[in-house]
Amino acid sequence: MTLPQAKQRNCENFKAWLESTQAKRLANDARLRNDAQQNVFRFVMREMRKGFSLDEAGDRFIGIAKRSRQPAVFVNAARDTLVQVGWKPKRERE
Repeated sequence: MTLPQAKQRNCENFKAWLESTQAKRLANDARLRNDAQQNVFRFVMREMRKGFSLDEAGDRFIGIAKRSRQPAVFVNAARDTLVQVGWKPKRERE
């Protein structure tokens, strides 16, 4: 039993699927970057109100993001956001 012509796999169907999937992935990555930035601001503000420094709060956020297995896009965007506000990774501190 063969599939109808419209459902059979071919190059055109694959290319259309590939474009659709790529567009969805890019949209998801943009959403993750925005979420990371908002979460960094919220978390760091809360931790600094508790008495932590920017570096300590940033270290805590990155640690939590890695332990909770957030996607690499999220962790990298969070790290970039933290660097923009003045956080330095542990290896760059004196």
